Amino acid sequence: MADIQLIGKDGARELHEFAHPIWREVFGPMITGGPDEAEYIFESWQSAESIEEAMDDGFLYGYLLDGGRRAGYFALRLEGEKLFLSKCYLVGDERGKGLGSELIRWMLDYGKMHGCTSAYLHVNTRNTKAIEAYERNGFVKVYHEIEDQGDGFATNDFVMSRRI
Repeated sequence: MADIQLIGKDGARELHEFAHPIWREVFGPMITGGPDEAEYIFESWQSAESIEEAMDDGFLYGYLLDGGRRAGYFALRLEGEKLFLSKCYLVGDERGKGLGSELIRWMLDYGKMHGCTSAYLHVNTRNTKAIEAYERNGFVKVYHEIEDQGDGFATNDFVMSRRI
């Protein structure tokens, strides 16, 4: 059974550094703009300053621990009766062990304890392994969204949802 370690703003820099190699591994080859676009989006969304601003906007960040080792990280936000799963990433050698499902269950339980009745997330359309994992955990594709990120870059995501 994995554990959760929540962090505050004082942990934003450390989380940024932890997340960077995960992001590069997952999205460098996946995003159509390649490593440059992946890096641009990472720094826009997961710089220490962006994490701190997100916390000011109600996002909760933390690590998934397996045997005391950081196996992944997450971010979520309560939005009335909806739970937004913003980040859900695992270190490469931790994938395929069921830890992602444990983390998703923890996030859904957290939302349910706080009055949420549904959850949603965005996932890159090329991230087939994540899409399959979310589907195994009850999420369904609701719609396709392309959103301009600036500097000629855009996200290309499915929005997925499920009841809690």
